Amino acid sequence: MILGGLHVTACPDEAALHADAVVIGEGEPAWPLVMHDLKQGDLKSRYDARGDTFDMAQTPMPRFDLLDLERYNRITVQTSRGCPFDCEFCAASIRLSPKYRIKPVEKVIEEIRQIKSIWSKPFIEFADDNSFVNKCHSKALLRELSKENVRWFTESDLSIAKDDELLSLMRDSGCAQVLIGFEARQKWIDGS
Repeated sequence: MILGGLHVTACPDEAALHADAVVIGEGEPAWPLVMHDLKQGDLKSRYDARGDTFDMAQTPMPRFDLLDLERYNRITVQTSRGCPFDCEFCAASIRLSPKYRIKPVEKVIEEIRQIKSIWSKPFIEFADDNSFVNKCHSKALLRELSKENVRWFTESDLSIAKDDELLSLMRDSGCAQVLIGFEARQKWIDGS
């Protein structure tokens, strides 16, 4: 078994007790080597991808068709990764990838359409640390999303409350829920 993700990155020694190999950091940079080593019968116990940054424009299409839709009340899509803030309560950005990156709008819409091909009225979770950090990207995405007839939810900071255009686009594109992260000591760590 190969484990990765936030918990594994935060506690690799603990995770290693339950796996043949662990991947620390983002999975995409390490995965080709993991697969190569596995095929060669030379799987290492640890693959450390911290410091390697994955280009979100290179994200492959997820295999949504492999999901048993009866077991899901939503399907996740990632529109960005990381967050330029260093909020005390949030471990995801600083553990996996402190550099904030966005996925091209076209790729996100392709994923939404792929989901719609297997689920006519999906409920989408945008699985981002903070979906609306880059307001220009967010607004472009929401304009395209409004044509797709889906309902969705995500996570954000309170800055969305100050942007009437963004709030209107959220409403018009099918927003059902937003989880707001409140942090009094929010610190900007990346100039994105």
